[in-house]
Amino acid sequence: MTEEEVLEAKTPPKRPSLKQQLGDVSYRGFPVHITEPGKVRGFEEFPDEPAGVTAVIPVPIDDPAIHKKAEPWPSLEALPVSERAKYAYKLLKTMRENGGIGIAAPQIGDSLRVLVISTNIPIAAFNPRIVDFDAETDRIGEGCLSFPELSVRVERSKKIRVRYEDINGNVQSKTLEGLAARVFQHELDHLDGITFFEKAHPLHREKARNQWAKIKRKRK
Repeated sequence: MTEEEVLEAKTPPKRPSLKQQLGDVSYRGFPVHITEPGKVRGFEEFPDEPAGVTAVIPVPIDDPAIHKKAEPWPSLEALPVSERAKYAYKLLKTMRENGGIGIAAPQIGDSLRVLVISTNIPIAAFNPRIVDFDAETDRIGEGCLSFPELSVRVERSKKIRVRYEDINGNVQSKTLEGLAARVFQHELDHLDGITFFEKAHPLHREKARNQWAKIKRKRK
C-alpha cells in the first residue's frame, strides 16, 4: 500500500516545520508513524541497517513474480541471519523510497515469502501466515506500489492473528489491528499471487480497472 493513501489530504495554511511533519499522525482513526525523510526506521530485532543495502525499482505489474505463489524463504542453515537482514532492509528502503507502508518480495521481482510493513514500528515477516481472522470487517480504499495512483476499495478483517519468522529466525505470533492488519493482509495476498483487484467487490473492481486504464494512458 502507498503512504499517499494513508496521509490525510489536507492543505495546511503554511508549510509545516520538520518537527510538525514527524511523529504520529492518523488516517481514519488508524495511527501511522512517519519517519524523517531520508532515514529508515530499523527493525526492533535488528535495528542497525547492514552496510551496502540499496533500494531497487519495483517491477511492473506484468512481471511473472506478481502473479504466482511465492516460494518459502530458506532456513537459517541455508541462508544466515545476515542475509535475512540485508533483504529485509532492501525491502524497507525500497518501500520508503516509493512512499509505501507495505511491500512484498514479489513486487521487486523475487518469488519469496517475505513482506515488510511499517505503519508504526517496521515488521519484517519471513514465511508469514494468518492464523485467525476477526469476524468484524470494513471496506476502505487501498493503494499499492504495483498500481501507482490507483485506489481500490477492499473488504478486510479489522483484526488478525499472524505468525512469522523474524530476521533472527525466531517465530513471532502477534495480533494486528486496524491499518497494520489491513496492510499485512494486502501484502500477504501478494505472496499468493493475488492483487487487490481479485479482492474487490465486482462493482468496485470494474470501476478500478477503468481507472487503471486511464492512469496507464496518462503515464505513457
